[in-house]
Amino acid sequence: MNLLTKKFVNFVLCIRNFLGGSVSKTFISLSLLFILFVSFGYSKTQLLDVNTKQNQTSIHFLLFDTSFNFQFNLQKNNFQVFENFVTVPDFSLTPPVPPNDNPASILFLYDLSIGNLTQTEQNQTLGTNLIKYLGKEFQKDEKALLGFEMENYLLCNYTTDLSKFNSALQLIQTKPSSNFDSAFFCFNFGALEFQKNAKYPPVVILIVDKNRDFDVESIIQSATNKNIRIFVIMVNNKISDKLKDLARKTNGSYFEFYNATDSISIFKALSFIIHNGSPAIITWDNLPLCSKERNVEVIYKNQDTLRFSIVLENPNFPQISTVPPFLRFSSVIPGLSRDLDLIIIARNRDIQLDSFKLNDPHFQIVSGNLSSPIVLPKDSGYKLTIRFTPTDSSIVFDTLVIFSDACNIRKINITGGFPNKKPRERTLNLLSPRCNDKFFIGDTIRIRWEGLLPADVVQLQYSTDNGNTWDTLAFNVLGLEYRWWLDPAKFQESDSCLIRIIQIWPNNAGETIELRHPSSVNCTNFNRDASLVATATNHPDEFASVWNPGTGKKIFTLKGHRRQVNWVSFDNQDRYVLTASDDSTAILWDVKTGDSLFTFSGHNGKVTSANFSPDGNLIVTSGSDGKAYIWDLRKKKVLQTLSSGINPIYFANFLLDSNLVGYATYDGNIYIFDIQKNKIIKTFATKFSNNHIHHFSFHPAVNLLADASHLGLIFIWDFDLTDTLNQKVFPRHILTHDSLSYPAINTAYFNSTGHWLITAGSDSKVFRWNPATGELIDSVAIGEHSNSVTSALFSFDDAMLLTSSWDSTVKIFNRTKLGLQIDTTDCTFSINKPNIATYDFNLGKVALGKSLDSLLNPIIVNKSNIPLNIKKIEVIGTNAQEFKILQTKEATKLNPGDSFFVLINFAPLDTGYRTSKIKFYYEGNYTEATLTGYGFIPPLRIQPNFIDLGNVEFGEYKDTLLSYNIQNLSSKNVIISSIKNLGPDSLNFSIIDGGNPDTLKPQGYHPMTIRFTPDTLASRNTIIEIKSNTEPSSSYIQIKGNGVFPIFDTLIIAVGNYLAKPGDILKIPIVLRKKHFANSISDYKGFAFDLTFNKTILQPLDTMFKSTIFDNNRILKVKANYENPDDSILITLNFKVGLGNDSITPLIISNSYPLGKGKIVIYESSGSLKLTNLCNQGGVRLFEPDGKISINSIQPNPSNGLITIDLDIVENGKTKLELYDYSGSLRKTLLNQSIQSGKYLLNFDLSELPNGLYLLTLRTPSQILTKTLQIVK
Repeated sequence: MNLLTKKFVNFVLCIRNFLGGSVSKTFISLSLLFILFVSFGYSKTQLLDVNTKQNQTSIHFLLFDTSFNFQFNLQKNNFQVFENFVTVPDFSLTPPVPPNDNPASILFLYDLSIGNLTQTEQNQTLGTNLIKYLGKEFQKDEKALLGFEMENYLLCNYTTDLSKFNSALQLIQTKPSSNFDSAFFCFNFGALEFQKNAKYPPVVILIVDKNRDFDVESIIQSATNKNIRIFVIMVNNKISDKLKDLARKTNGSYFEFYNATDSISIFKALSFIIHNGSPAIITWDNLPLCSKERNVEVIYKNQDTLRFSIVLENPNFPQISTVPPFLRFSSVIPGLSRDLDLIIIARNRDIQLDSFKLNDPHFQIVSGNLSSPIVLPKDSGYKLTIRFTPTDSSIVFDTLVIFSDACNIRKINITGGFPNKKPRERTLNLLSPRCNDKFFIGDTIRIRWEGLLPADVVQLQYSTDNGNTWDTLAFNVLGLEYRWWLDPAKFQESDSCLIRIIQIWPNNAGETIELRHPSSVNCTNFNRDASLVATATNHPDEFASVWNPGTGKKIFTLKGHRRQVNWVSFDNQDRYVLTASDDSTAILWDVKTGDSLFTFSGHNGKVTSANFSPDGNLIVTSGSDGKAYIWDLRKKKVLQTLSSGINPIYFANFLLDSNLVGYATYDGNIYIFDIQKNKIIKTFATKFSNNHIHHFSFHPAVNLLADASHLGLIFIWDFDLTDTLNQKVFPRHILTHDSLSYPAINTAYFNSTGHWLITAGSDSKVFRWNPATGELIDSVAIGEHSNSVTSALFSFDDAMLLTSSWDSTVKIFNRTKLGLQIDTTDCTFSINKPNIATYDFNLGKVALGKSLDSLLNPIIVNKSNIPLNIKKIEVIGTNAQEFKILQTKEATKLNPGDSFFVLINFAPLDTGYRTSKIKFYYEGNYTEATLTGYGFIPPLRIQPNFIDLGNVEFGEYKDTLLSYNIQNLSSKNVIISSIKNLGPDSLNFSIIDGGNPDTLKPQGYHPMTIRFTPDTLASRNTIIEIKSNTEPSSSYIQIKGNGVFPIFDTLIIAVGNYLAKPGDILKIPIVLRKKHFANSISDYKGFAFDLTFNKTILQPLDTMFKSTIFDNNRILKVKANYENPDDSILITLNFKVGLGNDSITPLIISNSYPLGKGKIVIYESSGSLKLTNLCNQGGVRLFEPDGKISINSIQPNPSNGLITIDLDIVENGKTKLELYDYSGSLRKTLLNQSIQSGKYLLNFDLSELPNGLYLLTLRTPSQILTKTLQIVK
């Protein structure tokens, strides 16, 4: 067996152990998922993260060899990157950085709801085995295990003991649900607060198998503030974006763990990152390919391949765009031609242009055609010139096809011809719906067509009876597409549906379209084919606007003038708009974009009009400064200046010949100026000096001129330009709107044939005249305007009348209707009622404060014969907030017969029945199912369910009496069947009382006493499980305590040295010195001690204290209250001094102990009383003045057992030296023999005695002396 085979066998055995002894099929089939482990014969790769943002992708990964050793010396030239099998030419490689050996504090945060559904039971085994093997991987690190549901349970506190950690896994019990917020912020062992106990850099590994909603931002902020890194492992499920963010934004990582084959790489990767290793990173710009979906391959040394898929949000597809997006040649006189340019632009990368194709012979490429492919650099343009040469005036449609290596074949729509002329052959073609398509009632049908420009307006009709009857679907539709909602209230099922599309000119015949403005409108004009309308407005708007006359929608606003706009006009080539303003300027605008192109400045006052020459090469402007300027449009320079002296020029325009310009002055004359001859060749004189002319126009066919004057007169003139003898011309007809009031006339236009003259007046009226006879034909637009009509003119085909007024409106009157072309779907499609089965669910009873996960499968089934697309799912209703959707079926398209499931979490907020509706929205409609549940208060109340016993000193214990924590709230008996101490530290907690089964009567209590006995200096906890016949059947109490070093308080009880004479009343204060109270639990009520003295010298006067006589000594038993901690005097004792049998008595304090609670070491300092007023000879009493025994010193004290005692013996005889403990028991006799008086230095070994305080007593024939000794080893 070779080395590689041996390693493979070991790997299989590892997997077998992980799965509990069997190698399943899941091992054989690797899951190619987002977090991917790729294993080939030479190396292994763990993909940690994929980030795709702004068309750039970066991957974080680790590379192992066959022995799972990390590879660090990675070279860029050993890698290749492909997207959809296309080589990525350049990428960056950041090599990995090895981890350090520093330990970490790793908290495993385990979701106890893992595997709580029948369908996911195997997840519990996967999850616990995962922790077991991760614990082994992190042997040097301290580890803790928290399980969480709605509350948290400490299953193992921080430890490096692997066996103890693994034992805690036995405490894992599957719960019906969980709460992520509780996991991190729970009062009982919240993960983020728990990590303050960490000895090393804190890490949380969250292990879950469901995605839940949670406050991700709060957790991220708190974890970041505490420098806690969070890692997420999702068991057998796809991880949500929220959980990914939780890991990413806390400097952690995330993994999807599906089966045992993922285990080794995850273990290694986790250890690597937790110990501050940095993974390898490859970053590249996404290729400009033709798909959002990218299959990525990263190949290492041509041997190992890492494969995964990404979806780009806004990919840079290689595309072609054109300016303009389509070509409209409009009306070109048959026999003539017109050229338009098309700019082709490469987007996102270089694009190869292969060829162009036109089908209709009326269009041809006259410049820019290709004989061989060329490469168009990114963002550069290529110009084509298309020529339209009509043979008649009919509409012609074609598509320019651009063949290239861009994502799609680009098609540019082209049209030409007069818009009111039918095409010779139908170009209109319905693309969808198609034959036999099936739709639900409530769906939105996408109706698409071709053969027109996007700006061409159509009407749509539908039939549900195979064309026998038709109903209107929509008017005035643009854009080559319409979305038709099948309103359930309107439509019935039918398999005989048709769509019909009609192109009509004008599209809204018989209707009046009103264009409303914020202020007065001074002027309006059509473009050449009446596909656009321009308007000029008064102060304060100072705008011109361009509109769609078919829909009445504004296309754009021309902003640039500083004062009111007086005039607006189009050129005949549909390139420009020209405006004239009171701000002394005229501005040239792009008709397609609305952009300002050039400002003509030169007038010294208002510019009253601005018009193009018929060939579009010149413009003429007129002004109140008495000047008219003729400009070269290409050079933007003045060619000629026409002057009327001081008389303002109100209007100027070209005749049909671009060489002739007419201009009208304040003095009532109109002059024709020949540009080539540079002179006036005709003058039209009204003979009224103040009759300034507002407007004039020329007949399209004969030599007639009509003008509109301020005095309310309309002049129609005959003229002959070939008559060079007679310069002045006189009117043929003089007309007026009203011969009494003579309202000012603002415009006078001939129609396209010259059969009519249309005039607009300040009397709010529009009249139509016969210019040949001067007769009034009719008054049009009666009552349409409420103020002066400033313009009135017909469209080129007389189908529309356009008017503007100072009443702030422009109106378009559509006079006739012409159907240009029509198309109908080739065969029928059907609309059907959805047949969807829904199923209601009762989620059962759930206690308040708890929740329940339920898989509702199936909740709906598509029983229709067509697919059903679920658009949205939501829960609504009275208790909607109590029913949360956790997960749904990934595919939302349900084919016939398919079912749909939902994973729901039910968490009642109140008692009783709870209800909501879950709605499934599909196209234009929805179906719903009812969800119910029941909330209840658990009969067995455990409150509080968490008890912190705090610090308990090592060697001590502490009890908690749970007299009222466990109560039966119900009206029936509750049977407690068992009470168990589950652990993890069950040896440190014992149920002293109340651990047996019990029957609780209604409102009754079950008392318990639990004792905590720490065995080490560490935190300990346990879980008490209480099983009963209620719901839920198990309740829990968590108890926590800390074992700590014993803390002793210290003080000295002391008595002083006194002098007194027999018969005195002596007050002896007992004082407390060097008080040091370090124990926070101390509660001292007072102190007791024995005071020993010579019974013949002192007589106690305080009768409340007991005393005993022992030989020559009295022992006074004192108990003194400790009322004032600031007072150094514990108690003052009262005595009467007697004659005594000696001149001195020791005051010995012994057997001290505290009254109350606390641990304290009491040091005792004894004193003495010496009698005065005694004589040595013949006095009150004779005595040996220096006859007092003494223990001069005990060295050392405290002692470790070896001591040296310095004695002074003043009398001969039997002498004893004895050692007593503080309970009064004789522990050792050190000396018991007759000795002579004198000084002695004695050595003793007391090391066999335990630590403590002892009394050393020296007895001679007539005296006793006691001192304190402390032994500390």
